[in-house]
Amino acid sequence: MAKQQHQIREAANQNQYAVERHITIDDNLLPCADELAKFNEIKPAIVDWLMQRAEKEQDARIKFNFESLTLAKHSLWIAFSIAFIAMTTAIVFALIGKEIAGAAFSVISVIMYVQAFLRFGRNQKQ
Repeated sequence: MAKQQHQIREAANQNQYAVERHITIDDNLLPCADELAKFNEIKPAIVDWLMQRAEKEQDARIKFNFESLTLAKHSLWIAFSIAFIAMTTAIVFALIGKEIAGAAFSVISVIMYVQAFLRFGRNQKQ
């Protein structure tokens, strides 16, 4: 079942204290082997049920992660397309003599490019 382990270490360094905290969360549905053996003694069907639930949970996590990655890729392409259209519009405005509108669209499109790629990179690191 869910277990949390907290480890806190304090180190003294020239009248300054640094606190380091490590948190480990085991969110696995299956209990440890000792507990499974005890459950098996009580009722063997419980162990089978727990195993099925753990498999379903893992399948759901894999599906969720795959859908999140697909959504991130689609979002990146949409942002890229919008920024490309904005850049094309900036070029068209510049060619027809509307320099202020062209400059505004070029600045907007560059900001959109940078924001889209930075956001995609930040999502990939998680």
